[in-house]
Amino acid sequence: MPITDILQDAELFLGSTDPNSQTTAQRTLNATGNLLTYPQPTTTHQLVCIDGAVASHQTDALVWIAAAAATSAEHQAITDAAVTPVGPSAERLRGAVMALTEMKMAVEASRSHEHVWMDGGLVTPLISVATALTDTNEAASTSLVKTLNRSNAHHIIANYVDLAIQGRLKALPKQDTARAFVQHWATSPNVTPELHDWFLSRSDRSCVSLLLDRGQRTPTRIAVEALKVEIKKLSAMSIPAQKWINVLNQHYSRWREEVSAHIAYVMPRNGIGRAIKIELTCTNPHNAENDMDVAASIIDSHIVGPHIIEPLPQHLVDLTAKKAVSSAIIDLMSAVDMKFSTTHPEAANQYRS
Repeated sequence: MPITDILQDAELFLGSTDPNSQTTAQRTLNATGNLLTYPQPTTTHQLVCIDGAVASHQTDALVWIAAAAATSAEHQAITDAAVTPVGPSAERLRGAVMALTEMKMAVEASRSHEHVWMDGGLVTPLISVATALTDTNEAASTSLVKTLNRSNAHHIIANYVDLAIQGRLKALPKQDTARAFVQHWATSPNVTPELHDWFLSRSDRSCVSLLLDRGQRTPTRIAVEALKVEIKKLSAMSIPAQKWINVLNQHYSRWREEVSAHIAYVMPRNGIGRAIKIELTCTNPHNAENDMDVAASIIDSHIVGPHIIEPLPQHLVDLTAKKAVSSAIIDLMSAVDMKFSTTHPEAANQYRS
């Protein structure tokens, strides 16, 4: 195995490790107010996290899907299921079913809690539904339309958008390749060519993880990328799918036009020294910095030590969702076996043992 060659290949995709540029960047950003200190938490505020999980079982003819979503505030979960013929479209349906359960759980939790925090980006569930709806495969489209009808997706998504407009929706994305901060800093006045290249050689998260001291955060920026979601119509789509697109695009339009979404990176005072990305919605964009200070302090109060890299409620709800979906897929496949094992064995039997 050419391990040395592979490691050298990896260096092509990683940022410069020049310590002089890192020191200069930190000094420059501190001097220009681009690295801010947020208030130290005086108590542990409630953090209500939402997370989902999805599992599937592929038989000779069908893919059976189970999804679950949970909240860190209560020991309960919401589950849903779907089925589609074997094929590449199954992955899109998986994403849409999980997205609907997550949004439904967020709406349910908001009835007893002022703010809810999504595990992942604010707009990710909406993108998952939009992606599945643009699939022109007839069987996959039929499966999705039935799922949307059964789950009352119109009301789920309308209420999810309402939460964001009301400034009650926040998120903690784990996966992140954004480069908006580094691109802005690279083009700031008095940035040397060497520092310009150093900024652009890495992503936002990897850059701020090097530059932020514990207890610091970046300024907020408008989450432009979270406000572009739209469901595109294609001529090959089924009539029921097009009807759903017409309905849901009304809510997606409200999301683009009425939601005020903002982003910052936070370096908790505890933990392993990895920056945490916060996305939040607010009713008044002029209050975004104050709202981010409050959010950063809440997150800081839930970082319990060096071994868990995320806030404890976010970690625990992930385990709850995975446990719930494990039970859900077992229950689903037990019902499938009872129903189809003799009449349609291709719906219950799988190739792999």
